[in-house]
Amino acid sequence: MDAKGEAVGEREIVITRLIDAPRETVWAAWTDPTHLDQWWGPTGFRNETHAMEFRVGGVWRYTMHGPDGTDYPNWIRYREIVEPTRLVYDHGADKDDEVHFEASATFEDLGGGQDARDDALALPDEGGARSRDPRIRRDRGRPTDAQPLGRLHQRTP
Repeated sequence: MDAKGEAVGEREIVITRLIDAPRETVWAAWTDPTHLDQWWGPTGFRNETHAMEFRVGGVWRYTMHGPDGTDYPNWIRYREIVEPTRLVYDHGADKDDEVHFEASATFEDLGGGQDARDDALALPDEGGARSRDPRIRRDRGRPTDAQPLGRLHQRTP
């Protein structure tokens, strides 16, 4: 379901992964800008947080610096925060930009220092599967944050 309560069906990408880190570590990595700047986005990119209000309605403004020197301004507006189990947010690319996609992340404590995380990404209405499928092919079926996020236990206490 999207923010309007409408089914997202063919506009949705759901990714589940097992992370070798406790849920609290993964939660901190998603909610503390010091940690976010270390791993958010594709491998090879560097992040710079400009401002972050981690609360419902708050916004995280940041720039992703690409390996080719291109800067990508981004924002995330938090719609739901249930510590330490769930985040729901909207994502845009420019401060006056429309929402590019809606996303949620759930965090499940599996015990033994492991966390299972589900990400759901709902793309904009226009295009449906035509918008979703090229993204899946581009990322070869894996999220762009999988490699950096998998190393959380090496960076976060």
